[in-house]
Amino acid sequence: MWLKKTKYRLYKWRAAWRKRRRLMFPSPAEVELIRIMGGKCIIIDHVKDRRTGFPLVIVTSMGRILKRELIMREVRVGAMYLDFAVATPWYKKGIEVDGKQWHQDIVQEQQRDDYLRQYGWQLLHIQAASIYREPSLVQRRILKFLAS
Repeated sequence: MWLKKTKYRLYKWRAAWRKRRRLMFPSPAEVELIRIMGGKCIIIDHVKDRRTGFPLVIVTSMGRILKRELIMREVRVGAMYLDFAVATPWYKKGIEVDGKQWHQDIVQEQQRDDYLRQYGWQLLHIQAASIYREPSLVQRRILKFLAS
């Protein structure tokens, strides 16, 4: 019995640590998206995640637009996480920032999208490169997606 409880605590702690790590070390494209939407971030370059190499980021504000729409970062949906999402029972919309390094497997991405759509989620995929190239277009796409 004590072994089961210990295992459960370990799994719970590991899941909490993974979420905390995702919140502390977002991708540079996610940070730029927060800035585009009016948010503010503090980047601490000398502390980096060992796995990804991303610097430590403290998000001081998500911005007026994202705050108004109740958008949160790293929302868990089943066994998966969405980069940005509004998670209410009647309004399920998610925004995924697709970078080269983490979203290359098209089949896996399609299965993931199908799984999320099965549970009523609407998704908007934004390429990381477009965040840097055309920020005003990305902002308009997000606003249009949230309004629809």
